[in-house]
Amino acid sequence: MSHPNSSFPNDSKFLYIPMSRFLFLSIITLGLFQAYWIHKNWKYLKERDGMSILPFWRGIFGVLYCHSIFDEIKFDEECKEIKSAEFSTAILATGWVLATIVSTILGYFEDTTFLILSILISLFSFLFFIPVQQYINDVNYTSNPRPEYHHWSMGQIVCLIFGVMLCVIFMLTLAGAAYIGGQF
Repeated sequence: MSHPNSSFPNDSKFLYIPMSRFLFLSIITLGLFQAYWIHKNWKYLKERDGMSILPFWRGIFGVLYCHSIFDEIKFDEECKEIKSAEFSTAILATGWVLATIVSTILGYFEDTTFLILSILISLFSFLFFIPVQQYINDVNYTSNPRPEYHHWSMGQIVCLIFGVMLCVIFMLTLAGAAYIGGQF
């Protein structure tokens, strides 16, 4: 049941957004949307269950809290009454954490190849979140009455703007590296 001050409208369960928006924001932010996603789902639990947690920091330190938020979603009693989850939280969360760590390490090398590889790994790390988001969407879609998708939030818009800036910086960095390297 949603509270009057809840940022989760219409009794939706967790962050209920269209898969197309999830994919778009994940790609355009080069994987940083996952921090926002983790934050919003912890915020849902904090509001619903009165948990004494700091969702913002759980999003920032997502590698520490990814396993537990996936578990919270998979084993949520309200969701299980509607549909049981069939994804492996251990495989998905561990895969995302490893991809995030490898991407970060590769980003420290001053070689364009490592930078591109780092960005590609970061870019595609959202794939580990797809089964979880699909489950959230299936649960909400099957609910009676079915809630509306969450509208674009200020946080999603900030992620979008930040993502566009990251893409521009990345393109300029690549263009500059190619120019300096005499590849133009």
